Amino acid sequence: MYKLIESPVVELEITTNEINSLYIKNIYKILKYDSFNLFIINSDYNSYHNEENHLLSPIVEYIKNSNKMFLVDRNFYINHLKKSQNIPKLFVYEILCADKISRCSEFDSSNVDIIFIKFDTSISSENYLWEDIQQLINNSSIDFFALFNNENINIKNYNEIIGKIIKFNINLNFNSIYKDYLTVKEHPCNAYLCSKEKCHANKSKLPRYLFVSCEGIYPYKVTNTRLIITEHIDRVVIDNFDDILNNYIGSEEYNNFIDCNKYIFFQYVLTKTINIFAWNLFLVDALNNI
Repeated sequence: MYKLIESPVVELEITTNEINSLYIKNIYKILKYDSFNLFIINSDYNSYHNEENHLLSPIVEYIKNSNKMFLVDRNFYINHLKKSQNIPKLFVYEILCADKISRCSEFDSSNVDIIFIKFDTSISSENYLWEDIQQLINNSSIDFFALFNNENINIKNYNEIIGKIIKFNINLNFNSIYKDYLTVKEHPCNAYLCSKEKCHANKSKLPRYLFVSCEGIYPYKVTNTRLIITEHIDRVVIDNFDDILNNYIGSEEYNNFIDCNKYIFFQYVLTKTINIFAWNLFLVDALNNI
């Protein structure tokens, strides 16, 4: 279904409320799907009970022995992987809220390879302590990347924040969430607007960032049922992931996804309103306007 060049990213949410045996079995099948080679594991709690450890063991063992790439949050790493050695494609991340970073902030960077700084466009760029953010970056050898909350976007604030992010050398991951204006304009396949047959890279029109939770699988972490790929994977057995993708193509939810991308392209790309797109944010904006 996916071409190798597409390199889809899959974010897996593993939280206390979601851990049941069927959900974990389905996660395991998703991990093994050939087209998926980069996973982000998001667990929002600090400790696991023995029963949950037992349920998670297939996932943990797969990570230890896989040649795929994994970004895992620090909690997951400490609880399950810290004692393991030589996992070459494992990276540990932490998320910091940009509006909470100040000169007096204390941050323990032990066991962390990547910091995601999360921004909120409801907050004006002027209200972020950019010099303190810069000091945090300068005082660390860790890689820093920018994230945005999935929310209604304030375009003015967004453009100003993006400008500051570039000025202060905070990385933008163009392989998954971020897309630059010129690339999208010249190659609309990056906005899912080329047919597979006519695309210069023969890309599919399937979402290249998937967010997996017990409620369902969503494109670009936009957890709205109008875009949902499949629902309740804690209740339904996944036999073949290709079947899920085939069922999604042509569905009302898929057509909504394509319509959102068309809205972004005509509203923002062709008008040169935006230079760099956080695609998740603009999908939310488009969904509110189509």
